[in-house]
Amino acid sequence: MNIVFSSENEINIAKLSGRIDTTNSDEVQSELLGKINSGATKLAIDFSEVTYISSAGLRAILASVKEITKKEGKLAIFSMQDNIKDVFDMSGFSAIMNILPDYNSIKEFMK
Repeated sequence: MNIVFSSENEINIAKLSGRIDTTNSDEVQSELLGKINSGATKLAIDFSEVTYISSAGLRAILASVKEITKKEGKLAIFSMQDNIKDVFDMSGFSAIMNILPDYNSIKEFMK
């Protein structure tokens, strides 16, 4: 798992790559919450290179959604591969998270 942060205008982008599972979900959660707690109110998570996510990974993402919502911010995930989208759909997480097809959709959502 690798996380690279960048920003464009007021949108903070977290590009995740590899597997998100029990071996690294705490790190993912810590990195995302750190960004939120440092003042990020618009966070877009790029899932284009995520190859696997476990329930521990889902919890890490959910913790970030809850934290940014408390701060009246926005979080959305984009460019999710079909197999990862299936996990979100089957777990019910698609209903409680903003999952968008691409970065252009993110820019519109974050306005």
